[in-house]
Amino acid sequence: MKKLLSALLLASGILSAFAQAPAGWLTDYDRALEIAKKEKKHVYVLFTGSDWCHWCIRLRKEVLEQPAFKKFAQEHLVTVYCDFPQSTRLPREQLNKQRKWSRDLRAGQGVPSAVIVNADGKVTGRVSGFAEAGAYLQKLQNAIR
Repeated sequence: MKKLLSALLLASGILSAFAQAPAGWLTDYDRALEIAKKEKKHVYVLFTGSDWCHWCIRLRKEVLEQPAFKKFAQEHLVTVYCDFPQSTRLPREQLNKQRKWSRDLRAGQGVPSAVIVNADGKVTGRVSGFAEAGAYLQKLQNAIR
């Protein structure tokens, strides 16, 4: 019984970890715009289904958690994580904000989907779906030019 309980707690912890924003990421688009203006950066808004979308999970592991993306993001982007998990219930206020941002930025229905905006909030690029790290970074570089 103890082993079963331990396994359930571990699985629960793993799933809830996916529902949390990666270290250094914001969960507030409006705050990200403020920071981007001060730091003269673009805002990268990722719409994801962290605990159910296979491509979202691959994107996080194979692109977003890699040193090349982290370095690029640190130099050029303010990152925003808009997650729509299935196993974790988001606070209603956060969910409503994310839905609004998705509509306002025309993020589309599919995940993963990223929208890149300049410090004034103008969309400069979009990246839909999964791509290998090099190709993904190239799309981001094109979006901030």
